[in-house]
Amino acid sequence: MVELEIAREQERLVKATEQRSRAVIASPIEGVVQNLSYHTIGGVVGPGDAIMQIVPSRERLLIEARVDPRDIGHVEVGQRAVAKVSTYDFVRYGGLEGRVVSIAADADTDRSGQHYFRVVVETTDSTLGADGTLPIIPGMQATIDIHTGEKRVLDYLIQPVLKTRSEAFRER
Repeated sequence: MVELEIAREQERLVKATEQRSRAVIASPIEGVVQNLSYHTIGGVVGPGDAIMQIVPSRERLLIEARVDPRDIGHVEVGQRAVAKVSTYDFVRYGGLEGRVVSIAADADTDRSGQHYFRVVVETTDSTLGADGTLPIIPGMQATIDIHTGEKRVLDYLIQPVLKTRSEAFRER
């Protein structure tokens, strides 16, 4: 009688262990869950269905920037960039150093009808602050400064004069 009861309990334990192994989902990377597709307890997931997206933490960030078509001719893959995260004061905490890793081949249009080129910047870090305690969370807004070259102050002062000279004595 006792042996029969032990056999039943062992069978229940095997079933519970199997059920638990199907209920636990382990990620191959450390990160933050985003875009969870299933919200019900006991929901069934089909084979190959995406359950969620995981944004890796402690990794380099990819920041998508929109560049005005008038400026895209000066942007190249590999150029140095600095991301200024709007949540944190740039003067106090600094920005994220990075490089341009891709530039869209064609312009896109946003909802307001503005044209832009999609540029992706990869950062060298994913946190801000001297001790790296200020996390960057997906969805935060940032301003990207792409270093396209250098100019002397004198160039800025002389440019209007040179432009006026080159356009002088023209008529339409």
